[in-house]
Amino acid sequence: MRYGTRVRALTLAIAFLSSIKLAEAANAADVLNEFGLLGTWSADCAPGPTETDDRTIYKSFSLGNPRVAHVTHDPAHKPGGHEGVSNAEEEEIRAAVEIDADKIAIVLAPMMRATKENGVWVSLPLGPIVEQTIQKIGDKIQLIDWHAIDGRGIYVKGGFQYSFGGRNIWKKTEYQTPQIGKCL
Repeated sequence: MRYGTRVRALTLAIAFLSSIKLAEAANAADVLNEFGLLGTWSADCAPGPTETDDRTIYKSFSLGNPRVAHVTHDPAHKPGGHEGVSNAEEEEIRAAVEIDADKIAIVLAPMMRATKENGVWVSLPLGPIVEQTIQKIGDKIQLIDWHAIDGRGIYVKGGFQYSFGGRNIWKKTEYQTPQIGKCL
């Protein structure tokens, strides 16, 4: 995607998010902090590195935009998954807006993407700028919407994962996104 197209898409996403609800917080880091999203999230918070449990880490810095890092492991039953393949991504959070007390929307720009196959990490091309909607459910969160802001990809909708069916056709799967808890 050309730079001008990315800038236009990001501008449209920010304008859309701003129209949902004006956040009282001054920046994305404040919105994430007020929502309680900063920190490490997982379905299993056992200490130490893991080769089977996914982790998502939302972090902010004194300078610059907050970031999110994901480490995921593809089980064989996941749509398009390959047993034993790990993936790592880091994205800059360009915008964050609280939609409701239990729902937040964020715009993410990819910074790094890699996969680990046969014990070796290999860099992957960066993906598109995306928007995610995350919902609180008690003390857990769930990704309920995730799509490319240029309209070329739908990854999660209504809390269900989607798979690529070719020719820009995305199909709903039977797999719900997991609810994950905050690791202390």
